[in-house]
Amino acid sequence: MQDLTPLRPAFWNVPLWAEIGVYVIGIAAVVLCIAGIVRAVKQRQATTQPEPLADRNARLGRTLLEVFWQKRIRDTAAGKNHFVLFWGFIFLFFGTAIATIDWDIAWLVFGKRILSGNIYLAYKFVLDLAGLLALIALGFSFWRRFISHDPKVEANWRFALVLGSLAFIILTGFLLEALRLAVQQPQWAGVSFVGNALAQIFIGTDPETLKVYHTFIWVIHGLASLGFIASIPLTYYAHLFKTPTSIYVKKPEPRGALAKIEDIEEQERFGISEFSQFGRIDRIRFDGCTECGRCTSVCPAAASGAPLDPKALILSLKARMNGIDADKPLIDGIVSKDALWSCTTCGACTKVCPSGAMHKREDGFVVVNEEVCIGCRYCHMACPYGAPQYNADKGHMTKCDGCHERVAEGKKPICVESCPLRALDFGPIAELRAKHGQLAAVAPLPSAHFTRPSIVIKPNANARPCGDTTGYLANPKEV
Repeated sequence: MQDLTPLRPAFWNVPLWAEIGVYVIGIAAVVLCIAGIVRAVKQRQATTQPEPLADRNARLGRTLLEVFWQKRIRDTAAGKNHFVLFWGFIFLFFGTAIATIDWDIAWLVFGKRILSGNIYLAYKFVLDLAGLLALIALGFSFWRRFISHDPKVEANWRFALVLGSLAFIILTGFLLEALRLAVQQPQWAGVSFVGNALAQIFIGTDPETLKVYHTFIWVIHGLASLGFIASIPLTYYAHLFKTPTSIYVKKPEPRGALAKIEDIEEQERFGISEFSQFGRIDRIRFDGCTECGRCTSVCPAAASGAPLDPKALILSLKARMNGIDADKPLIDGIVSKDALWSCTTCGACTKVCPSGAMHKREDGFVVVNEEVCIGCRYCHMACPYGAPQYNADKGHMTKCDGCHERVAEGKKPICVESCPLRALDFGPIAELRAKHGQLAAVAPLPSAHFTRPSIVIKPNANARPCGDTTGYLANPKEV
């Protein structure tokens, strides 16, 4: 047994050819990774003008919070598991970076070591703990996909390869540490509790044999780790940079908030009919989808059996952006009309989406395009307020359009200005709530807890709460 001073042994038992090779292949892996990221950025470019982004500092702060704290997904067991997996690899990544700085800069340039003594012991304990937690999280992910068969996630070879490759990197890292500890047997080996536990398997084996195993595993571990870096832009790992970008471009406004449409009377179209009409931000958000399936799981249309799968919809648009099915039309090619009409725009998917891939466009007021409407009445059936109404004479739906022409001119809707008792008002919802309170529902309206309408109600003394059925219509002839 050797009594070694706690010190990170850089390139222990690694031949010179392997040491040089790891730097050469490492540089190539980084170059390939950067080239892949640049290619992905070019794929997101659109024919339309790029949308301006305001409040860049606020966007950056929100992105960092959602990426590192992951508050959007920690409400489920799967979300908490991803949080553990994410931070486990964060610690492993920074551990590798610190080791590189320790040898390539601190020692080779300044002749000093960072990872020595108690600092090195703490470093080893933290990395062993991070690796163990990450490995447990990977096991849970495998169980969820391939054993319990969670319907929200897919169980195919692609995800098996993703989970298997990450587990392989961690296990070979632990095995390297175990082989080294079995040969050196330092007094402080217990600090590396995972590596030391595995080392007990090899104690008693010929040290020279263990060194051969160590060299072989070191090469395999290095190639797997560098291969992971090179493959990031080309595989599922691409969400490591695509999802944060999607979060960054997401609207900071509350869910459902709409922006004013400038010169609305001169607009030639509303909505999207061709893929080329999607802007850069739309494409970024398609690309940011992590395939978690949370949008589909909360979609009321999907739950009712309607032909709408939000996850499949976004993935179809993402595939089209990457050149797949480029010869197909957007409507009834990439996306079916039945799926589009099944969507009620309730926004449930946007609330749970961790990446912001599913979103509302800033198109303006909710209006009916009478040139497009086919009168299927799905919107009437889905709306809890009964706002869309079918006009039998016209053969399509109609609804209040908010008098957007007047609003665009700085005026209020005609119903507000014509009300003789001034019972109606219109303006920014924050100002109205400050003036009239927070109440947004009375009988027979649906509960505001579910719909979250941008309205304020100052109730009459005879008003009843939502769900109350004791009321009656006193003047039916006037209705």
